[in-house]
Amino acid sequence: MAQRNTESRTRSWLALLTISFLVAGCAGAAPTASPSPGSARMAPVAAPTAAPSLTATPGPVATVRPTPPPSSVAYVVAAGDTLWGVAQQYGLTVDELLAVNPQVTDPALIRPGDRVTIPLTGAWHASEAMLTPHIFHTATLLRDGRVLVAGGKVSYLHETVSASAELYDLASGTWTPTRSMTQARWGHTATLLPDGRVLVAGGQSSERDQLASAELYDPATGRWTPTGSLRTVRSGHTATLLPDGRVLVAGGSDLKVSGLASMVVLTAAELYDPANGRWTATASMIAGRAGATATLLRDGRVLMAGGDMGGSTAAELYDPASGRWTRTGSMTDGRRGHSATLLPDGTVLVAGGFGGSDYTTDPGHWCSGPSAPCSAELYDPSTGRWTATGRLHADRWGHSAILLPDGTVLVVGRGTPAAPAPAELYQPSSGRWTLTASPAETRGLTATLLFDGRVLATGDYSDTSRSAELYDPDAGT
Repeated sequence: MAQRNTESRTRSWLALLTISFLVAGCAGAAPTASPSPGSARMAPVAAPTAAPSLTATPGPVATVRPTPPPSSVAYVVAAGDTLWGVAQQYGLTVDELLAVNPQVTDPALIRPGDRVTIPLTGAWHASEAMLTPHIFHTATLLRDGRVLVAGGKVSYLHETVSASAELYDLASGTWTPTRSMTQARWGHTATLLPDGRVLVAGGQSSERDQLASAELYDPATGRWTPTGSLRTVRSGHTATLLPDGRVLVAGGSDLKVSGLASMVVLTAAELYDPANGRWTATASMIAGRAGATATLLRDGRVLMAGGDMGGSTAAELYDPASGRWTRTGSMTDGRRGHSATLLPDGTVLVAGGFGGSDYTTDPGHWCSGPSAPCSAELYDPSTGRWTATGRLHADRWGHSAILLPDGTVLVVGRGTPAAPAPAELYQPSSGRWTLTASPAETRGLTATLLFDGRVLATGDYSDTSRSAELYDPDAGT
């Protein structure tokens, strides 16, 4: 049974790596702060835990919310450390550290073993729990400010796939049911169309059955209607809204039969036209990709990066005008399960993910050194080149990355099985990552920027998760 469960989880991950959400290795880890790369010196001041419910009962459920996480972490000084160096590592000034460490009377006299408090910005607040469990689902911000959560599995450890959907109302902070999809699915994509409808495409209806079906959600009526079929069954693909209103779907995987050896990583790409509801083929990618990222650039091209079975370094560009793919510069690190974020200056930040040497089919072995899960790099469309930028404090994959209104990037979600990664902020002006407050329960299977500047994170890798939390970047220290 253990062998079958391990194979099932591994097969699920390989089919599911998408921009919106990614499958993780182990479930049920208690939240703690992860160490900075190559170090085991950072420890949480507190480690709130919450026992997940094991009953997937739909409808509002009274849940006991865990204590909010601390607004600081403790750093244990090592030989050779200086207070200035510690401050630099966490994007702080020495004065900011001294303000919260009254025990440090002389910045030059910190000693190995001393504990230095690292203040965190931002704050997470528990929101009302979702009505039903959603794991490996999608979350889409609608034009009226509500958030549509659809599909996924109802449990990490079981095979039940959901067709249910619900809506989060920012004004009231509550969830309300809406009609279920016509097809239960996970590993799908959800794309907001210019007319306000949501296109859901592909995915899986079970561990072995990929889907070609697609459907549209109309927020005005709350109804789902089928809309053509993909030309290729797929899950773990990308879906990108193009400037002309069409949707580019590319890559993903097709599990022909049970077993990793039978997996087909797809090069096929196709276009959906909302005007007629039809899918048409476009040129195939140069390389097959699953677990890749697709980023719409300012000039209308689409950057595809990473993916495939081994965590590719390769990247390519799609030009909607010609319908062709062309090679561009390769990343420094091969990666899949990473994030890609378009920055205000037009460059693309890629962070985390892992390559073949960073993950095994036994989801208990993880890298903690200088490898892809800890690294980040920037792509410049004007030159087609990648350059390294600051390294993450904690290695991670299957996370979410959100561009905040102030131009910083919030990264939240998956770390190691034993220690979910703390949330971090990327500062484009300095190229550095700083720690921010971490969610108490939600690991951010999906993270959605709301109209008021806060971020809604939904879902967890724990069993039967209904968790939802809000991040406020302006709160905290």
